[in-house]
Amino acid sequence: MKMDRQLIEAGYSVDLTSPSFLIINSCAITGKAEREAKQLIYQLRKKYPEAKIVLTGCAATLWKKYNTIDDKITDIIVPNDKKSSLCEQFIGSLGPAVSNRSGCQVGR
Repeated sequence: MKMDRQLIEAGYSVDLTSPSFLIINSCAITGKAEREAKQLIYQLRKKYPEAKIVLTGCAATLWKKYNTIDDKITDIIVPNDKKSSLCEQFIGSLGPAVSNRSGCQVGR
């Protein structure tokens, strides 16, 4: 099941004007893909400073493994092998106070 569908079924809604969190599925197949992923993260952090940034995908896994990502630009990193349970992990980390009233935007 797609992440956005899982979150909507969990009671979240899509809010493209002021999202509470953003999910970025990153790629590391080329250096260019990694640069573009980092640029996207920085752009979204600047545009939505209050939003939590959830990073997953190949680049997230690689960056976490080699500790090459600035912890200040992402809030949650979900390695690729844990992506299938990303929604459960993320919803659990938010706690009940945020559940059912947050917006989400699925990026990349």
